[in-house]
Amino acid sequence: MAALLILLVSSLPVTAYLLTAQSEQRPLLETRGQQEVTAARGVEAIVVLGDGGSPTDPTYRIRSQLSSGEDGISVGQRSRLFYAAQLYSSQQARGNDPLVIVSVGPRPVEQEGISETSSVTNLLTANGVPEDRIRIDLEGVDPRTSAVVSQRLLASNDSPTRVPIMIVAPVINIRRVSSSFAKLNFDVIPRPTDFYVFQLQGGLRLAAASDLIPNVEALVITTRVVDEYLATVYYFLRGWLVDPLTV
Repeated sequence: MAALLILLVSSLPVTAYLLTAQSEQRPLLETRGQQEVTAARGVEAIVVLGDGGSPTDPTYRIRSQLSSGEDGISVGQRSRLFYAAQLYSSQQARGNDPLVIVSVGPRPVEQEGISETSSVTNLLTANGVPEDRIRIDLEGVDPRTSAVVSQRLLASNDSPTRVPIMIVAPVINIRRVSSSFAKLNFDVIPRPTDFYVFQLQGGLRLAAASDLIPNVEALVITTRVVDEYLATVYYFLRGWLVDPLTV
């Protein structure tokens, strides 16, 4: 009976809205506060977190979304790549030429005739990113391994100072991602994407009576938020966060 009640509450849109608003509000407000300060800063790389392709990745459900049959790039990843191209253009306009590192993770099974690596490269080059500035990370299956690969690509472990980078990742896990990269000597400028909730101020307001009717979409969103909380606890226990109290 208790399990059924938990399932029912977790499937309510109002529950999903509340949990997501709590997880999205702080990163969004922090990012807005940083925009003016970091606008003129140059970075060495723009890191784009992918959806992940390994079933063993504990956050695989969070990062796996509906994929396009044409090029194998998910809807969420496509929006992050477009955003990364815009950020690259802004950096280039200031005389900076950062790398664009895209973490797509290992692909145990590629669809016939479709290479996500080629698709990612083609999309970025079509939006103004030179091919020689693109690096594809085929190893990263979670924020920690993606940070390790980025560290290797930028040789940041040999630098006495923190390496400035921008990170483009879903807002739900942007805080864990940022802390994971900061742990490995990166000076992180977070650029969150994939927002679910737009009502961040003025309290939670029901848009319709359907917000009180359980549905599958609400359950998926609630599950993603809970998964992120659990993943953050796991990262804390492993010592992979630079400052667990701020996540």
